[in-house]
Amino acid sequence: MRQVIDESKGLRVKQSACFICSCAAASKQVRHGDLLIYKCPYCGQYCVKDSDGAWIEAEQPVFFKKAPALAFERKLKGLDKYELRWAQDVKQACLGNVPFLSDYPDSFPDRLDRVLLNIARRLDFDPTLALSDASFVPAMFFVEPDLSNEIDYLPTMRAMISVLQHEGFVGYHHDTYEHENLHLTYQGVVKALELHRKISQSKRAFLAMWFDPSLTAYRKAVENAVRAAGYDLLVVNEVHHNDYIMDKVLNLITESRFLIADLTCAPEEVRSGKPSKGVRGGVYLEAGYAKGLGKQVIFTCKEDIASQDRIHFDVKQVNTIFWSEDADRKVKAFSAFDFIEYLEERIVATVGRGPRERT
Repeated sequence: MRQVIDESKGLRVKQSACFICSCAAASKQVRHGDLLIYKCPYCGQYCVKDSDGAWIEAEQPVFFKKAPALAFERKLKGLDKYELRWAQDVKQACLGNVPFLSDYPDSFPDRLDRVLLNIARRLDFDPTLALSDASFVPAMFFVEPDLSNEIDYLPTMRAMISVLQHEGFVGYHHDTYEHENLHLTYQGVVKALELHRKISQSKRAFLAMWFDPSLTAYRKAVENAVRAAGYDLLVVNEVHHNDYIMDKVLNLITESRFLIADLTCAPEEVRSGKPSKGVRGGVYLEAGYAKGLGKQVIFTCKEDIASQDRIHFDVKQVNTIFWSEDADRKVKAFSAFDFIEYLEERIVATVGRGPRERT
């Protein structure tokens, strides 16, 4: 695959408009030469590298049909402030290593559920608030922007509202004979909250581990195993946020289906009068928090004396997956099995297969 840059067409990444939805009201700021940060009223704040933008524009035109709806939804969920990049291995635009378009709803019922959630988020799940038709945008309804006139979207959006109204989830406040405002019914609020809990907890796995370069191969293997089992992997140092770190960690664990806790550590050292390395107390805290929420916790640990001798007594009895690396840096489980396959099987057996398609 070669990088295609057609200056005559003017790639979106070269423009001041939103890279994702082309909204002219968006602002762009350049940092470190090739990292472009966008702030869009519909897509929120995100960044994309100049070279990555060229790859996406040249190789994946379908991205610009579906991505605006996903970006709009992410903003409503408070998940903007992310970096969008092109992943060569899967040849798609990705967040981290998760394909961006993988979260797009394929069936009409799934799309309708997500539309109800978008309405509910804009109304703060409050049935006393309402939205005017003027505040509707195609992305809110997962309408792909392939029509020339935005007014043409209105029948599609109204059709989806009609179905939600028939199900008793939304209604209208009539301010005047000519003006209507959309609102949630109490039944709609209950349904939206149920969907919110189901969706947020079903797709994600959280990894608690020591962020040390020696664990790079392990971390990648875990990511591959989690994806093969049908889930997305959350690692806190890959998530852009403005929160206190532990607030963000606990929130991500709450939103995850299960947690993988790696107990790998190293002998304690004293540097500049301060202790370093040693047992990873944060991993134990995060595993305990997940256990307290009733979530499955899968323990792993590197198969070396330094790590094994430092596993706390209360956890030694837990069925832990011990791993090692061979001469080719391939990660093994119990020195004999393919770690990725072994961890995938453990996830499916104890948690269940996730909703993601196997990749």
